[in-house]
Amino acid sequence: MRMICVSLWVLRTERNKASSGIVARNRTERVIASRATIYENVDSAFAAEAHACLEAVKMGLEMKEHKIFIEGDSISVIRKCTSKSRDKSEICSIIHDIKTIQREFKSIKFQHVYRTASNLADIIATESLKQRKGFFLEGEVPSHAVKTLEDEWIREPD
Repeated sequence: MRMICVSLWVLRTERNKASSGIVARNRTERVIASRATIYENVDSAFAAEAHACLEAVKMGLEMKEHKIFIEGDSISVIRKCTSKSRDKSEICSIIHDIKTIQREFKSIKFQHVYRTASNLADIIATESLKQRKGFFLEGEVPSHAVKTLEDEWIREPD
């Protein structure tokens, strides 16, 4: 069974719009899918990060994966997703949805990563927000992110 590694990135604008960039990889780090989603009426960066995490969990389910590994740069959202206690924050309904969906997986793990570890997802989120449109691509990243993907391949040791 392959495992997905999903990177999250969210940008919030003054117009309460946000964008998430998600990159799914297999065990060999090959990109198996990428997605960008635009959100309207997002009240905070905290809520935008939670929406991105929910989107990543849904993406794993849609791809019929049984084991997923989600990396995100919001330590607060990651902690809430892994906590056994009931969330009472402003994002409680989103966290509840994440926890409900995660029961569908054989294995799901969440891990905090620093923002610098998610350059590819960053490019995807930034450009989709500029273009004001989302997408889902299987086996590739959008053309504006190819250079970043190639740079990642060059930096990784054999």
